[in-house]
Amino acid sequence: ESIRILDIGTGSGCIALALKKLFPAAQVTGIDVSDQALLRAMDNGRRNALEVTWLHGDVLHADLVLPSVDLIVSNPPYVPRSEEAGLGLHVRAHEPHLALFVEDTDPLRFYRAIGGKALSALSTGGALWFEGHHIHSPEVAVLLEQLGYHDVRSIKDLSGAPRFVRATR
Repeated sequence: ESIRILDIGTGSGCIALALKKLFPAAQVTGIDVSDQALLRAMDNGRRNALEVTWLHGDVLHADLVLPSVDLIVSNPPYVPRSEEAGLGLHVRAHEPHLALFVEDTDPLRFYRAIGGKALSALSTGGALWFEGHHIHSPEVAVLLEQLGYHDVRSIKDLSGAPRFVRATR
């Protein structure tokens, strides 16, 4: 049986497509709230001859039910709105703001929503991987432990900043 992978907030689909290329037998699904992003992801999938299922959905919407999977990855919006001015122009000009920013008052809202929904979607022993803000990633790890995940680990990026969080259901 092939592994089932879900990329939440897939955007242009680059992570979902990279995972499909790395694991050709996997069933990979990308979900995003933006129709424009999904069209780009579909086009990127076609250009790379990679078969990925693309779904429209808002992870913050209470009614959204995630499909049953073995691995969930997400690089959700995590840049606090207060840091917008400090971002490089190349980022502000080319990345959709919907995909980048979260309100300073609740920087963990996407992690909380995804972590909660992932509990019922992930197979036993399934993994959840997040990319996040170096300041908030340790808080994301604590949140996932509080939700009931185990083997929660914060992982540093190449510059030594805590950037990734991995957890097991």
